[in-house]
Amino acid sequence: MTQKLKTESQPLISVIMPVLNSRRKIDAALNSLIAQRSRRFEVVFSDGGSTDGTIDYAMQILSAHGIEALSIIAIGSSIYAALNHAIRLARGRWYYVLGSDDCLYSAEIIERIQPVLVSSRADVIYGDAWFEAGEGFLYGGPFWPSRLAALNICHQSIFYRASRINELALTYNEDYPLLADWDYNLKLYSCSRFQHIPLLICRFSCEGLSSTRVDYKFEQERYQQIMTYFGWRSFFLFTPDWLSRSVAHRPTFFNRCGLMANRLVYKLWRRLRLMTVR
Repeated sequence: MTQKLKTESQPLISVIMPVLNSRRKIDAALNSLIAQRSRRFEVVFSDGGSTDGTIDYAMQILSAHGIEALSIIAIGSSIYAALNHAIRLARGRWYYVLGSDDCLYSAEIIERIQPVLVSSRADVIYGDAWFEAGEGFLYGGPFWPSRLAALNICHQSIFYRASRINELALTYNEDYPLLADWDYNLKLYSCSRFQHIPLLICRFSCEGLSSTRVDYKFEQERYQQIMTYFGWRSFFLFTPDWLSRSVAHRPTFFNRCGLMANRLVYKLWRRLRLMTVR
């Protein structure tokens, strides 16, 4: 079942929000959307079968502020099944995932990101996130292959070009209950253009399932998937996990050494890639 509050023009961004009984925690996310100075976006809700009126509540609030919203009800859907449903419904040229307990960092995010989305040749554009754990800390910076092999980009700081996703017929692997977005990013990085911008995109609550539980299936298969996606390039990606954890709240000397080592590996990988292109 779908609901729509429709306008005529195609939105630049589809903000996709999976929800399940989220009424008590969704206000911060909705308020951060309402506060945006630019309205070149739509909101697409994908509901796994809420019984607390989440969708009616959210749609009513957004409608009152003139924000286009769509929703799809897919009872029993997992988080990533919900995202797959929503992406098929979305109309934007780019899509962005926002957790119901997360929010955009400031009122200028859409306004500041839209010139980049319009002019960039990249397929994936990502910024940084503020993790609200403890006193809070900045999570982000540029990701290169060996770093992405060991540490994921925050899902709520990424904008995906819809035409590239459609071209690849890419969907989230629903066999991975918590880290399918990491698998998704690895596959995309192996064949698409990524661009980092130094902009804080979101406030990440750190209270969702992916922050509090372990996706054992993905962790068991991660390096196998990397080898499948990157082929011979995988040789340059396999560095110990601790080497890449340079975004720790208080990086150690070994974290910093690991970051330097990964940068050297990345430079070598890029040079070899340029040689093969020639």
